[in-house]
Amino acid sequence: MPKAPAFTSTDFSRSKLTLVQLLSEQLIAGGVNQSLRTLAACVGTSHRVLLHHFADHSQLLRECLLYINEIVVSRLDSIDVPSPCNPHDLAKVIARASRGMDIFGSGLWFEILAQAARDNEPFVEIAREIEGNWVEILKERLALDRNSALGLIASTEGLAVLEAVFSRTASRLASF
Repeated sequence: MPKAPAFTSTDFSRSKLTLVQLLSEQLIAGGVNQSLRTLAACVGTSHRVLLHHFADHSQLLRECLLYINEIVVSRLDSIDVPSPCNPHDLAKVIARASRGMDIFGSGLWFEILAQAARDNEPFVEIAREIEGNWVEILKERLALDRNSALGLIASTEGLAVLEAVFSRTASRLASF
């Protein structure tokens, strides 16, 4: 990854959005368990600059992960979702929508879900918001009820786990 532009404590001329974009790339590459100091170093600034823009680590994570989700949702909204749709088809659609930030392949989404499963904030709230956005898209685009949309998402995530752990072939064989 190319060296990020430097942010100094005296240079707040760069927008918070630019920081969110750079930090989001770093979260995709390195996961959600990076400290503020590590994230700051990776984007060429200090943790104090991050604390100027974000109240704490949780707010930084929330804003960056929701930024990533906004991009994926806007791309999902512009891609034709096949109807009827199975989990394997949906995984392909999500992969196309998240190109350049492969949320499944990087493991980022699995980290968010694992933290949410442990009832750790801000991950519970973030996961619910992201899943809620995906459910609404599927309900609208495929005329599904909420439970069917949730089932399709759960199956898709399960196939992504199989692919990550075993292989693409295992994921295809398990899909219906």
